[in-house]
Amino acid sequence: MPSTAPSNPTEELPEEERQQRAGEAVNRLGHWLLSSTTTDPGWDQLIADIKPSRREPGSFLARITELRGEREVTGSTGLIDDDSSALPLLREHRRATYTRAHGAWLSISLIIQAEGWPVPEYQVGIDTNHDDEPESWGQESPLAAEDLVGEWETFPRDRIHLPEWMLERTQGYQPEKQVTPSPDEERHAHPIAPSQFDDAYEDSDTTPESLNPQVEQALSHFAHKPTEQTIANVLRCLMGGEVLLDITGSTLVPGPRGERVGPGSQVRVQAVLGNDGRRSLAVYLREETARNVVSASGRSAQELMLNRESGVSVLQNFVADETLSDIIVEPNSPDSCRIEGPQAEWAMNTPRNDAAKNALLAKSMQRLIGSFMGPGSVLLLGMRESEQGLRPVFAQPEGDGEPQTFLLFTSAPEVAALDPQLQVRSVPALDAMRLAVESGATHVKINALGPSALLPMDQVREILEIAALQEKVRTRAS
Repeated sequence: MPSTAPSNPTEELPEEERQQRAGEAVNRLGHWLLSSTTTDPGWDQLIADIKPSRREPGSFLARITELRGEREVTGSTGLIDDDSSALPLLREHRRATYTRAHGAWLSISLIIQAEGWPVPEYQVGIDTNHDDEPESWGQESPLAAEDLVGEWETFPRDRIHLPEWMLERTQGYQPEKQVTPSPDEERHAHPIAPSQFDDAYEDSDTTPESLNPQVEQALSHFAHKPTEQTIANVLRCLMGGEVLLDITGSTLVPGPRGERVGPGSQVRVQAVLGNDGRRSLAVYLREETARNVVSASGRSAQELMLNRESGVSVLQNFVADETLSDIIVEPNSPDSCRIEGPQAEWAMNTPRNDAAKNALLAKSMQRLIGSFMGPGSVLLLGMRESEQGLRPVFAQPEGDGEPQTFLLFTSAPEVAALDPQLQVRSVPALDAMRLAVESGATHVKINALGPSALLPMDQVREILEIAALQEKVRTRAS
């Protein structure tokens, strides 16, 4: 399912702001539905069923139903026009109602009740669906694993709250390793060939049992040379993909809609108590490591209950838990690494672009370009002191040539993993692209260490042109 909101909405809005923004969007959507629907007077309800389009990223499908007493007339399904005022309102409503527990809505029903014809009074309401699989209309295919994973890159959901149908649909899913641009992508940007995406640690000898090979390889580098830089490398890799947590002792109660974890669930994440009395969050990459830790503590490994969580979600929850002092990745293993609390807070509290990071992991050009477009989207600069003051860093070329590749980063740990002495500056993503164009560079590289992508400057200019056109459309709509 294509993402349709700012590309980094992982911070939930405060409840009061969420209700205010969602309410304003619903009222304006009601005006849109009344003004855009041609129907004879006398109806009791107008219902607009709306959901994101799978085939047209950033667009929505709508189906209008009219109720008159016992009579129900449902119109055909169609895309909402690109120049419709409804598009920014639907994106705003999705963003405003997003939470990590339930993600962004999968479909909505906008309902207008009319009473008192021939001069009726209208009441506008909305039903939002976050957990049930949306109905397929006509010949439309059900949501695929790729649709769901793409949705979660922009609107992350805590895995423990995912409905069973989502877990079943995405079980065993692995992103495609090759980039195959769709016709839309070919029209809007120069394709990034597979070689333009740099893998992380191509010499990795990790085995399939590792849930997150990139983190495991970073642990190996740390074990050989434990420094501030290699810790930052572990942290940046932890911010991509999934890890395991020990939730033994949790009580999981299915929700009323078939959710694996309903409102009555009690989830307990097990911590590790050190000799100094500090409580550490244990993060695992392998089930075997967790079993060894449990057995060493005197507990029964047969009772072990593990849960997969996104690395970013784990870091966010850790920062919010004042009872934990640090994170231990793969505790009691030869390549174990400790991440102190202030390091994790720095990584989470510094602006970042999780959607771009996940797009790099998936080697998806469409998602990568989309991650730059949202009004809240940022990219980071690594700044080095020079005779002219602080200057953005470039990738060092092979040989003695002049640096021609402008470096941009998705998070502060990505900068520190390259050089801990660099200063970090956060810039709106499109402004960062403009800085790269003005620098005279020939390419832009997103993240110095893999996974990364190398964008020719012609493609960067085209991205900026697309963004300018989209802004004109939004301005006309408002």
